[in-house]
Amino acid sequence: MTRRTRKIVRIDEDKCDGCGLCVPDCAEGAIQIIDGKARLVAENLCDGLGNCLRPCPKLDDVQPYTGKLASIFANNTIRSLTVAHMEVPCYSGIVALVKGALQRSGRTDIPLRDVTVGISGSIVDEG
Repeated sequence: MTRRTRKIVRIDEDKCDGCGLCVPDCAEGAIQIIDGKARLVAENLCDGLGNCLRPCPKLDDVQPYTGKLASIFANNTIRSLTVAHMEVPCYSGIVALVKGALQRSGRTDIPLRDVTVGISGSIVDEG
């Protein structure tokens, strides 16, 4: 009798930026974000299909976004701005992008509210 072994997903912690996209993509619930990194917390549930291993969307080149936002800020009557982002590290860059666009537009008079949403969906910080 041939014994089949199942494949287990391995997460490279050096490459993981903690974006959290793998968590909902894991239908088995075997992955969680712990200390800012994805961790396989239930190896017995991992089906090895690798749905969790899709690439993370990173804002590597923010110049096009900064320019577009700066144009929106400069050419419209905006009284306040709220940026809501997940608590995982790669999403905090969106706040820096918006701040840069505000400076570039010359609209430093627009109050910026930074809201951090936790993995569970609750607000963990409002700045």
